[in-house]
Amino acid sequence: MPGSEPRLRPLDALRFLGTTLRWFLEVAVVGAVAWVVWWTPPEGAAYDGEFTYVLDQVEGSVSGTATYLVVAGVAGLGAGLLTAVVHRRLPWLALGAVTVSGLVAGWVMAALGRALGPDAASDVAERSADGSTVLLDLRVEGWGAYAAMPAGAVLGVALVFLLWPSPREQGPDGVGPQRSDDGTPRLGDPSEGKTSTG
Repeated sequence: MPGSEPRLRPLDALRFLGTTLRWFLEVAVVGAVAWVVWWTPPEGAAYDGEFTYVLDQVEGSVSGTATYLVVAGVAGLGAGLLTAVVHRRLPWLALGAVTVSGLVAGWVMAALGRALGPDAASDVAERSADGSTVLLDLRVEGWGAYAAMPAGAVLGVALVFLLWPSPREQGPDGVGPQRSDDGTPRLGDPSEGKTSTG
């Protein structure tokens, strides 16, 4: 990862964060729809105004969270890769932006997915006759699951900056540091600022 990067004014940094957050929120919407479509809600039944599992009572709840982990992780990875590729000269800012954006977008994806999925099973059971079929609502179990999207995003950024260094760290041949037309090293070159004594 580059050792230095161009300095940004606070306002520019906020704009950078805002743009990244917008990308992640768009990804969160797509991810929520994919989560709802992919997940198959298990069936339960209403008895005495309460929801009762019929089959696979534990598996049904776990499957919703497991599906979220996969979708959110892949979505975060894709968004992180995009952010890193577009902003290769700002590695540390990109890393911070995708972490914050991933946390927010992960929560939005979970909330939107729950809203798009079946109504809360407890509410449906309360107003349903005994024996009526009730679908389990889509939800995320455990706070740790919300780390899936930011973790995927951080991985995406790390992959880009580790495997594809910033252009200012490579010369035209991809080996040495870039240099200006007069032969002096550009920003990011460890030898910048040193003068030849020969």
